[in-house]
Amino acid sequence: MLDQVDAKAIFISKEFDYKPKNCKVFEIDINKEENLLPGFKEVEIYAEDLATLLYTSGTTGNPKIVQLTHGQPSLNGLDIIKSLADNEINVFPAVPKLWEMMLDGIIDKVKNSSKIKHAIFMFNLKHGGILKKIGLGIIPKIIFKPVHKVFGEKIEFLITGGAPLPGNQIKIINPNPKGIGEISFKGHNVFPGYYKNQET
Repeated sequence: MLDQVDAKAIFISKEFDYKPKNCKVFEIDINKEENLLPGFKEVEIYAEDLATLLYTSGTTGNPKIVQLTHGQPSLNGLDIIKSLADNEINVFPAVPKLWEMMLDGIIDKVKNSSKIKHAIFMFNLKHGGILKKIGLGIIPKIIFKPVHKVFGEKIEFLITGGAPLPGNQIKIINPNPKGIGEISFKGHNVFPGYYKNQET
């Protein structure tokens, strides 16, 4: 993998024991400005500059290298954080994966507290709708209050959905309502291509 991307440097944490052979090793503490090497210079970085190379899983062939620019990770994340902090939102639409990640993170945090808290949380998560119907909706409301605070006290619905993203184009290739077609998507938040693999 390192040979394929022509890597010039590898950044590792202290906990990472493996060190490649025949390589110079530099120790950098980003919390101490005076520890930066004299030869390191600040450079200007633009939104369209290459930032990250990610390998695909390779389930349909050889793993390919996905290019991501510096601008792509910040397209939506900062806006979401600012909206949560500045507004008492009522409805929060998002893709399913975001809710899965949030739920997994919340459950993991509850698991680390105590078995009793975890059991109570999971019971209310599973049966909250029933408790509300029989007039005991106040119970899950109390249990989930710390979660509600993250989204604001007025949050009512967390749903899957959203409006089309601006500056994007979608084209249906070989439309086939009864079979399998292909959707082509183009926009600023789509990676610019596979690294050293323009044919794909």
